[in-house]
Amino acid sequence: MTDQIMPQMTGVQLAEELMNIRPEVPIILCTGFSEGIGPTEAKSMGIKKFIIKPVIKQEIALTIHNMLEGDKRMTRILVIDDDDEMRKMLRRMLEREGYVVVAASKLLGVGTFSKSTR
Repeated sequence: MTDQIMPQMTGVQLAEELMNIRPEVPIILCTGFSEGIGPTEAKSMGIKKFIIKPVIKQEIALTIHNMLEGDKRMTRILVIDDDDEMRKMLRRMLEREGYVVVAASKLLGVGTFSKSTR
């Protein structure tokens, strides 16, 4: 799960990098601005879900549940967002659901990563 607008790299750029490395990993792109990317474009490039902010907690929970349903291998979730409050809210919500959360405020060696111990 990533935000679209971030320092150093957009969510679309991150998604492209991740899909090159691990094409089986489902990606959710969240944005408050849809400049240059919308649901159709996101889907055509392989992004599994496009969510417009502000988001409702239940929408995120349901989206993740539906994406990972039946796939027992997917127990870790990477959350990348430069908004501390959004990252904290997502971490709390996902950890309550039993996921291990890796959170980042920036990308690819230029940011701060933290991993849940659950």
